Amino acid sequence: MIQRIEKARKWMLIILFFAFIFTVFFYLTVSADIEVSDVEKRELAQNPDLSIENVSNGEYMNDFESYFLDQFPGRNIWLKSYLQYQQMTNKTYIFDYYVSDSNWIIPKPSYSKPSTHIDKAVDNLNEFAAAMKDEGKEVYFASLPHKVNTIDILPSYIEEGTGIEKKDYFFSKFNQKSIPTVDVGKEFKEEYTDDELKERYFKTDHHWNMFGAFEGYQKVADLLSENSTYYTNMNEDDSDYELKCYNDKQFIGSYNNQLYLTVDATGEKICHMLPKDNLFDNYQITWNGKERTFKQVYGTDIFRDNDPIDFGGLYMNNTAEITIENPAVQEESRLLILKDSYANPIAFHIAQHFSNTTVYDIRYNDDQILTEYMADKDFDVVLFLYNDAMLQGESFRFSTPMED
Repeated sequence: MIQRIEKARKWMLIILFFAFIFTVFFYLTVSADIEVSDVEKRELAQNPDLSIENVSNGEYMNDFESYFLDQFPGRNIWLKSYLQYQQMTNKTYIFDYYVSDSNWIIPKPSYSKPSTHIDKAVDNLNEFAAAMKDEGKEVYFASLPHKVNTIDILPSYIEEGTGIEKKDYFFSKFNQKSIPTVDVGKEFKEEYTDDELKERYFKTDHHWNMFGAFEGYQKVADLLSENSTYYTNMNEDDSDYELKCYNDKQFIGSYNNQLYLTVDATGEKICHMLPKDNLFDNYQITWNGKERTFKQVYGTDIFRDNDPIDFGGLYMNNTAEITIENPAVQEESRLLILKDSYANPIAFHIAQHFSNTTVYDIRYNDDQILTEYMADKDFDVVLFLYNDAMLQGESFRFSTPMED
């Protein structure tokens, strides 16, 4: 009797195993492959080509393994369940993110030391600025405060990262005498308490919110107004702007997205601060060569009444090039903004002070060399808007091609 039970159990396991294999195979065969993971922001592996050559050289099996893992039935559900299990067991880091009791998310600190990569970035910047000044152009650098270098939410037993150390090293090599600079992060920390700083950032995203971004804009505007001969005063007072918030909408923060939206994002400040005179609506905008209105490129999730929304839809998505003609400024003044995503909430605010503004993201122009692009343009002012966690890499490549 016992032997029969054991035999039946073995057969049951075999049947279940093959049933599982058949179910997965059937799913992969009949279902359409998912091309992109919205959570991971990457392309997923697709069904590899089955050929004698690919099988013989082992490439097919390697590619099929990646395909199987990426297209596994209910993949996102399994991953989300695994994350929730980790949260229940009080893991310090979940997918290399720390989540506080009040639902603040911050990545695991970086402990890398300043390196030759920063040296190269600063050398490129100093050389580029010197060349621009020789051509009669004004050059300014605004260091925008990344959340990881500004918000302190990690418990005391976790060693502080080296972000500030690397920023200080960057500025120690930086020729600030020839390039007027504002370190917005340093000023923020001098002016605000930890709790006040938190009011200026999203809990579940890696960016500042409108409150932090608008104050950052004001500090950049002060830098330009004090130094630039091309700057035009426009909407200088807080009273010139209207604050509108849309806190009834669900916000998908970049960090939370990596955690499959398992963190409660209640309380995020989903706001705009726009001029009361509707100046931005009068801009003539070209987005990657196509004419657009202001509301077609800024706040698209808001103006289309989308829900949920993310940072790009709340403000502006990253893109290669935007040109803005501002009829409110009569005297010609041409500004080039070199930026990362931290500038997205405020690029249009800065553009109101110049007759023509080009917003250019080097990361999305990997087929162009910046100095060659600028050769047939007649910019008067070059303004860097880089967050202080991005002080090396391709965004500091100005006169040579991008590396593959």
